[in-house]
Amino acid sequence: IAVDLFSRLLSSTRMLAGIVIEGRLYGKESSVSSAAQLRAILPLPAIMQVVDVLLPELLASTVDQACPSIPGCFVGARPGTQALDIAHGLQAIIEKGLDDKSRSAVAQADIEKYYDSLDPILLVQWLLQHGASLAACGSILRHQMQPQVYLRIGNVRIPIHGRCVGCLTGSRVAGFLGRIPIESTISERHHTWMQWGYQTSSHTLNVCVYVENIYSASSSLHGAVSILEDFEAHLRDRWRLRIKPSSRSCLVARGSDDVPQNPGKWPLSSNFQVLGHILSDNGDTSPCWHSTKR
Repeated sequence: IAVDLFSRLLSSTRMLAGIVIEGRLYGKESSVSSAAQLRAILPLPAIMQVVDVLLPELLASTVDQACPSIPGCFVGARPGTQALDIAHGLQAIIEKGLDDKSRSAVAQADIEKYYDSLDPILLVQWLLQHGASLAACGSILRHQMQPQVYLRIGNVRIPIHGRCVGCLTGSRVAGFLGRIPIESTISERHHTWMQWGYQTSSHTLNVCVYVENIYSASSSLHGAVSILEDFEAHLRDRWRLRIKPSSRSCLVARGSDDVPQNPGKWPLSSNFQVLGHILSDNGDTSPCWHSTKR
């Protein structure tokens, strides 16, 4: 009976359109927040949660096969990884640069409003092109786009009509779809980045990503920035995604003469935020430790 129920649900636009998601708005950092700092929480009804587990399991192999692991490109937020993998790797590059005449640089940028900006049609087209079944792709679209979404703040309840862009933030399906723009860009562009990546005697590190957070490494500031600008251009042209302007920053090992060609776009910093950690241009871990103790 359960199998029949979920089969009918996944194939029925009418049934999914009858499901209501009651979202809530919260301030990102405090109880009094500007509209730009509000975040929507979209708790899925129980039946949607079951489907939310099934669909990524059904289609994960399609992304895994189309976007295999690439040497020199680290993809975080995946099983067996943690945020510290990225912070530790970039810290090691800064320290190695300090031992090599200050020849190391890192840069970072975040994709703006990532899950709210994903285009489900583009993502499903990509899945179809890479061998996913039409039935599974149709189910993904229905799951993300058909339910009715209401946002509530205080006593005000507002319906969100005509959704055509953006996924249900926080759902497993949204997390699965969010893999595609990042990992496909890495698969398609990593050959170009090799010329700029930070090279050792045996390995090269080009980029590290953690969902929408993108980091690059190079022996020069020009190389680190070039990797991210190429990444950004591909995200914009292929996936209609933009980088958040205020998220861009870069750092060079202390003693380097490198300066950004466009400091207004790529501000140079002596301390560098990486997924809750602070890296310093002299390799000192004290700023991170003091921040942790606070």
